Amino acid sequence: MSEQLEWSLEEILTLTPLEFEETIAALWTAMGYEVVRGPVGGGDRGINVLVKTKQEPPITCSIQAKLYNPGHRVGVSEVREYASLAQRSDIDVVIIVTSSSFTKGAEKEAKELKVKLIDGGRLVALFNKYNIPKPVRLAGSGETTSITVPGAYWKPPAEESHVQEKHNFYDRAQPQLNKGEPKQEDNVPLGHIGWGIFLLLIGIGGISSVADGEASWPYLFLFIPCLLIGIGFVIDYFDKLYAVRKLRIYLSIPDLDARRLVAAGIWSLEEVVQADASSLAALLQLSLSDAILLKERARNILKTQTTDQSKTEAD
Repeated sequence: MSEQLEWSLEEILTLTPLEFEETIAALWTAMGYEVVRGPVGGGDRGINVLVKTKQEPPITCSIQAKLYNPGHRVGVSEVREYASLAQRSDIDVVIIVTSSSFTKGAEKEAKELKVKLIDGGRLVALFNKYNIPKPVRLAGSGETTSITVPGAYWKPPAEESHVQEKHNFYDRAQPQLNKGEPKQEDNVPLGHIGWGIFLLLIGIGGISSVADGEASWPYLFLFIPCLLIGIGFVIDYFDKLYAVRKLRIYLSIPDLDARRLVAAGIWSLEEVVQADASSLAALLQLSLSDAILLKERARNILKTQTTDQSKTEAD
């Protein structure tokens, strides 16, 4: 990354509110989202930028941009105000982005209300990670004018042309992953299927030997536990395999990621929703925003299943 593209918090604070919103829109575009509306300079009921994922079902995110000086932190009242936007039928996720920081109360409230927060330090890191250029300014009529060049916000460097595919979670789930690369599914074991089959064979063979009179009956105390433990291992393996299949199909994620979830004890959509986003990001090697999207996709699928079930019962 060239030096002139490096962002600092001081440079963010030199932006106008509209430039701040435009640059945030450029960031989400670089992360693989589609800008539905904005920046609109003031927003619609607090919505400065509205974005959605490009994959089905789409997840719509409302972004509130707060260009504040470091001493002006976002408080509880603002988090509560914007959290209410999630009640709208056209909004799935509420995100507050600020050049400053959040009070402890605001962070606690956001966690309870499921509002996503990005502070100034994290924002600087994201701008630099995705090579977001600074707004172009032209001098004219004695004033400095900000201009936006459509489509010119972000362009991946030639040596990192894979960056959008790498960081866009839903793109990762598509078939282009299998391009002659070695499969890694077996790197995440789901249980002790090998031991299960081994103990099953010992148990069955031993019990048969006792039944045929080739071994004395006290050996049953050895062979029966082997049989039961083996059955347990096999059942556990196929239960996990079924959970992997469900997660892979419902969330449209690679088999390897589904295996990682199940191996970590996350077997269902409900458990994906309840999981901590940062833990999911670390487990699946995703960015935090992608992990949040994964949780929201699971939540939306559960909502759809509940609605369909209610309609069926009504019929």
